[in-house]
Amino acid sequence: MINIMKTVSKSVLFEYRGFASGVYMEKKRLRTVSLDRLDNDTIEQMRIWRNQDFVRKQMHHKNIISPQEHRKWVDLIKNDDRRNVFVLYLDDEAIGVYQYRIIDDAGTIELGDYLISEDYQNKGYGFIISYAFWQIAYQVLHAKRGYYEVIESNTSMLKMAHRNKDDMIREYINEDGLKVFCYTFTYEAEKPQSRKYQLFHRLIIEEPWENRVVI
Repeated sequence: MINIMKTVSKSVLFEYRGFASGVYMEKKRLRTVSLDRLDNDTIEQMRIWRNQDFVRKQMHHKNIISPQEHRKWVDLIKNDDRRNVFVLYLDDEAIGVYQYRIIDDAGTIELGDYLISEDYQNKGYGFIISYAFWQIAYQVLHAKRGYYEVIESNTSMLKMAHRNKDDMIREYINEDGLKVFCYTFTYEAEKPQSRKYQLFHRLIIEEPWENRVVI
C-alpha cells in the first residue's frame, strides 16, 4: 500500500547546477511548494497560467477555466488525500505546475504537469520538472508505476514517451473529440534510466524533505 503523503515542503528539494539545451545556467535553488502552502494570489495565478493558449491546447479540456471552476478544483485537491498539486520554483521564479493522483493501493500514480511560460519551452525546464516529479513520486510517495495521458497534438510528449519506451496501454476519444494515448512506466531504484537523467542526477545536490506530513 502506498504511504499517502501531503508534502508541505517550503524547503529546497534539490539544487540545480547544470546546463539547459547547451546553455549554462547559473546555480539556482530548485524547490517545490504544495497547494496548502501557496497563498491566495499564487493559487489564482495558477488559473491564469492554466488559461494560456499554449497550455490549454495540450489539455484534455481546452475551455477557459472560470474563477468558480478553479475554486472547485482547488477544494477538490485540498480535500482528497490521494491528490496534490505543486508549483515548482527556480530560486523565487515559478517555472511550472505539476500534480499527482494516486490511482490504487498497488502503487500506481497518475502524473501531469505544464510549464507556465512559452519562454521556458525547449530550454530544458520541462526536463527539470519531470525530474522533480520523479523524486516526489518514487522517493516520497514510493510509487511503483506511473501513468499519464497525452492528447494526439502534443507531439513533444509523444516523442518523449517513445524515447523512454513507456508502454502505451490504450487509446480513446475524450468528450471533446480528441484522441488520447495512455502510457505507463515502472519506477525503479536506478531510474533515471536515460543518459540525460543520469547526467542531471550527478548535477544536483539532494537535500532532505522537511515538514512532511504522513496521512
